[in-house]
Amino acid sequence: MKIHKDLKGRIRKYFGALKSVPPKLRGFIDDINNDYYRISERTDDTLGDANLFRLLSRNVTDVIWTMDLLLRLQYVTPSCRVLTGYTPDELLKMTLEEFVTPETLKLCYTTLLRELDNQRTGGQDWRRPVFLDCQFRRKDSTLIWAEIRVAFIMEGNRPKGIIGVCRDISARREMEERLRQSEEQYRSILETIEDGYYEVDLAGRYVFFNSAFCRMIGYTPDELMGMSFRQIVPEESHKKIFKLYNKLYTEGVQERLTRSRYIRKDGVVRHAEGSISLRFDSEGNKIGFCGIIRDITDKIAMEDSLRQSEQKWRSLYNSIPGGSFVVDRNRIITDANAITCMIAGYTYGELVGEKCSIICQEDPETCTCPIAGENSEKVDNVESALKTKDGRIIPIIKSAHRMRSGEEEMVLANFHDISRMKEIEEALRTSEESLRKRNDAIEKDLLTAQLIQRSLLSVNLPKLEWVKVDYRYLPLDAVGGDYFSLTQLREGGMGVFIGDVSSHGVTAALFLSLVKATSERICRDHALQPLQFVNMLNAELYNNMPLSFLTATYGVFGVSCNGVTPFTFSSAGHPYPILFRADAGTAEYVRCKGTLIGMFEQLDFHETTVHLMKGDRIFLYTDGIPETVNEKKDLIGYERLPELIRDCNSESLEETLDNIIGEINAFRGGAGLCDDIVLLGFEVIG
Repeated sequence: MKIHKDLKGRIRKYFGALKSVPPKLRGFIDDINNDYYRISERTDDTLGDANLFRLLSRNVTDVIWTMDLLLRLQYVTPSCRVLTGYTPDELLKMTLEEFVTPETLKLCYTTLLRELDNQRTGGQDWRRPVFLDCQFRRKDSTLIWAEIRVAFIMEGNRPKGIIGVCRDISARREMEERLRQSEEQYRSILETIEDGYYEVDLAGRYVFFNSAFCRMIGYTPDELMGMSFRQIVPEESHKKIFKLYNKLYTEGVQERLTRSRYIRKDGVVRHAEGSISLRFDSEGNKIGFCGIIRDITDKIAMEDSLRQSEQKWRSLYNSIPGGSFVVDRNRIITDANAITCMIAGYTYGELVGEKCSIICQEDPETCTCPIAGENSEKVDNVESALKTKDGRIIPIIKSAHRMRSGEEEMVLANFHDISRMKEIEEALRTSEESLRKRNDAIEKDLLTAQLIQRSLLSVNLPKLEWVKVDYRYLPLDAVGGDYFSLTQLREGGMGVFIGDVSSHGVTAALFLSLVKATSERICRDHALQPLQFVNMLNAELYNNMPLSFLTATYGVFGVSCNGVTPFTFSSAGHPYPILFRADAGTAEYVRCKGTLIGMFEQLDFHETTVHLMKGDRIFLYTDGIPETVNEKKDLIGYERLPELIRDCNSESLEETLDNIIGEINAFRGGAGLCDDIVLLGFEVIG
């Protein structure tokens, strides 16, 4: 390689500058070897050191070697065979380029030049050992990593050669790579979860957090780093939080916060819940705390609303003309509502504690109540009668069921008079008829919604000279929320939009119509601006999709120039596109952060551009593919999706799409679809 020849030339030039260095280092090494073999042939007691050296060189597991200053091997221990697969004689006949990778070769020459310059200029201590991680090519062509410790062989104050020790570190490198991947996965998970994650030191200062936590608090990462938790927790909660941290520190038990409050940067106080745990260093020392926090302001508001609603409906329930009472296993009345007291003519105190026969006309021997028979759990709508305090008999319809609380048994009875029951039955018949008609109307609406969805997904594939496009669509029996469009732009290029509404049924069809109309209108003004397109789409749909949201990706295939086709896109919570490189045969995600559309007014979207060569392919899809399940409830998942795309690659784009759908169907077996599936494929053809 040219760069290695340049480095060799610099080394030879360096030797020319050091006039005191002998022209041939090989003679020096030969003298050392001759002395070694001469000593090894002696038979007197002075053989101890030579025999020991020979014993060590033949049995040491690390590889010891010497080189001249042109990086030519002069000596290597027999242990080289374990590390490289070569015998010492084979290695001594080889050049360095033959058994190391080009990157390692460059590293060796560069390091030698640096250390020789240090020796010449008296810079950094050049006598110190130097450590390098190098990659060797074994005799069987496999690659291994080795750690090398090298130092100069000195004659006086001049370097005459290099001595080094090699050790196989492939296992260590593999472990380091797994740790790196694990850390990347850990950080990726923290950045993708919606809940806030944070870490504080023992003084309560923030030392780490994810993006979701910053969004919740309203501070930038630079502002939040080093800030005390006291600055975002109301003053009245400082002692409570401190006691919580202290208890966790002393007792080591994970704690869960409930109904805590925090102050955003804009001064707004909101509610949150979460959990905290201790953090430890590598030696097991306590170094701080970490926690997950979730904003529950909306949840609390909803609970308050539900509580008020419950009180309202409970009040209405207590006002309906129906009685309810509870009887224990001894037939004693333990509770009764106001309606029971009113109908029977007794006060609450007069009824509770009395035998149920005070109001029940049934014969104890033939009583239909579940309390009378051990095998009876409930009765529904049994015709009976109620005795009043003044001796009147009121016909009632009674329902009762047995309840258990620990070892206690009781019967809850509800009743109303027959006339009221008849009214209710008539109302039920009317309601059933109305419900039947409503169901018929709903079925017709669903059929209409299916037709609407099918029409929205009926697209004409653009015919472009430089990009080929095709798609596959697997619909649910019900109406799903998937949508896509392909637009040949008058500005040049092609725009592609794919989205997934979270709703189903008629709601999904209505929202899809809204998304289609809105996206087409925005496309007229921002067809070549994916980031602006997504921002405008969120602004248009915010507050117009109640209890629903949209994930979407909009991208533009630019016109091919010099064999390169740019694809620029912006994503809003939608699954990442998958890029298949034809020359390398690889498939990988093209990442672009974004948040769901229609949930928040102001969102931070991003834009990404990839450059495609002839034969490269881009795949867009909805989450019905990674969320496909089989009969064992296993998911295809996002992790294996690029590999599936790669393995299904075929000569034509159409065959590739068919292969992917075939793999999906084979995976799910007899399991039904959980969601619509839309798969778009694009191939650069010119």
